[in-house]
Order: sequence, then C-alpha cells, then structure tokens
Amino acid sequence: MGEPQHVGRTRVDAGEHWRLLTAVFLHFDIGHLLANLGVLAIVGPPLAHQIGARGFLFVFLLSGVGGNVASHLLMPAVALKGGASGAITGVLGALGGVSLRPERRGRRKAWQTLGAIAVIYGFLVGFSATSDNVAHVGGLVAGLMLGLAVQPRPSPGPL
Repeated sequence: MGEPQHVGRTRVDAGEHWRLLTAVFLHFDIGHLLANLGVLAIVGPPLAHQIGARGFLFVFLLSGVGGNVASHLLMPAVALKGGASGAITGVLGALGGVSLRPERRGRRKAWQTLGAIAVIYGFLVGFSATSDNVAHVGGLVAGLMLGLAVQPRPSPGPL
C-alpha cells in the first residue's frame, strides 16, 4: 500500500480500468485471503457443478469487476480496492439466479430463494465497517443477474 488511497481512484478515472479486475486477485493480508478462499470453497463447487467451469469463471470475473465498478461509482471515498469478496458474493447471487430460472423452479417460491441468499450472505460475508459493502452488494446483484442469464448444464437423466 505504497500509494495513497486517492491515487488508485485517480488512476482508474484516468483510464487504468484493468485495476477493477486485478483488484479481485489482490488481498490486504493473509487473513483476508484465507477468509475469501474459505467462503469460495463453500459456494463455488455447487455453482461450478450447475453451470460448468467456464460459466463459473465467467460469473466469478464479471461479478468481481461488477462489484468493483459499483464501489468505484458509488463510494468515491473507498479508492483502494482489493479482494475477491465481490466475486464471491456474485457466485452466491448466481446460485440464486440459477435456481430462479423458470426451468429450475421447484416447490420454492422466488422470495424464499432470495431470502436464503440474504441469510447466507449475512453469515458468510456479513457487513462490516471496514469492508467495502457496496462492492459486496454490487457483486451479489451482478451474480444474480448472471445466474438468471447463464445457460445451466443439462441435468443428468435417471440412470
């Protein structure tokens, strides 16, 4: 963190948009990295199973960038970005989006799925004064929309 926080924002505004992607792979300390890896280990495999590895990577990257863009636009005071939390909440949102697709709806109502996402988000990620909550929610919304849009893998038939 050799540069002041405002410099990161100024550089993005000056055209260094790649910073919104690379920030997904940078973490402030080992605890931050391990926490993100732990949550990803819980929510990642179910989504990858439903939409495949390429679909998962697509959702992860776009959600991470979407969360950082939302934070950049809505939270100018939070200029230094780092962490995969926006991407991870995007994976959580995509799980909900996939389950809300018309061909995947079962006995659950849409509000039940969305409520479950909110509860899981609260337990796994939560809100903290030191976290960039706009990036988290931005990633969650991006993931939800991507989950509705991405083509799920076909369900295997009976054996």
